[in-house]
Amino acid sequence: MIEFIDVNSWHFQGNGQIGGFYIKDMTPRGYENNVKYEVGDYEEEEIEFYCSDIVINNLEKLYNIFHFIVR
Repeated sequence: MIEFIDVNSWHFQGNGQIGGFYIKDMTPRGYENNVKYEVGDYEEEEIEFYCSDIVINNLEKLYNIFHFIVR
């Protein structure tokens, strides 16, 4: 389970099927506060948002691959 803190600029489209996502650290580009991380769907671009912090609450290995649950 991953918790995204201070989410903003939320963009979501499509049918809700997200095959995977990326997390990009934006601090090297000078971004701070609530836009420190960019999160998005790397396959279909159905989701994109910024957040100030990311907390991994639980990580489980299922079916020989890692599954992340985003809440």
